[in-house]
Amino acid sequence: MKFDLGRFNISEPALMDAGVQRRLAEGADQLNVPHLTLPSGAGHDAQDFALAGFPAGMIFVRNANGSHNPREAMEMADFALGTRLLAWTPLRILFAAHPELLAPVLQIIHRVIARFLLKQAGLKRCAADTGAVTLIQRFGSAAYLNIHLHCLLLDGVYRRTEGEPDFQKARAPTRAELEGLLEKIIARLMKVLTVRSNSSVSSGLKSRPRSCPYTLVA
Repeated sequence: MKFDLGRFNISEPALMDAGVQRRLAEGADQLNVPHLTLPSGAGHDAQDFALAGFPAGMIFVRNANGSHNPREAMEMADFALGTRLLAWTPLRILFAAHPELLAPVLQIIHRVIARFLLKQAGLKRCAADTGAVTLIQRFGSAAYLNIHLHCLLLDGVYRRTEGEPDFQKARAPTRAELEGLLEKIIARLMKVLTVRSNSSVSSGLKSRPRSCPYTLVA
């Protein structure tokens, strides 16, 4: 009896991008997630991406019994920390590569909050105006860019009159109302960013086949 397992396959080892590793570590620090840097002896998709010229990085979540076996013992709390870090990093990289996406982000934030304030004040959009000032804070080099949006918003609206505008204070929101407002902002942001970022990345890949600045995190 003979077993033929086919051609023996050897995967070439690959280094993860130092900039990606640094951004992941900074994200973990900001999220208060304990972390360490370690090599992996297994093969991963990120390995192939790195060899193809794409900056790549990986997030490992601890598992007492190791992965790819029936006795995996990952705690859901640890899994949640890993997904938080995964969500934190790509958005900052996306804004670093495509700062033009900040404009639609701010428009959505201001529009949703403005409608909420009008509702809290008991007025319609045609009868009142809102206002906001936003400072876009960018510090650090492109290698570890963080973007913070500092928004100064009114706690009411200005009702239109024939003379001086009349300020109408909005009713203070409840915790449930604030949570609903945040969920609405997140849902609309993700919808817009998914469409626009896919378009931007697709056009970028066509013009940068082997020096693409976008990060693939496995």
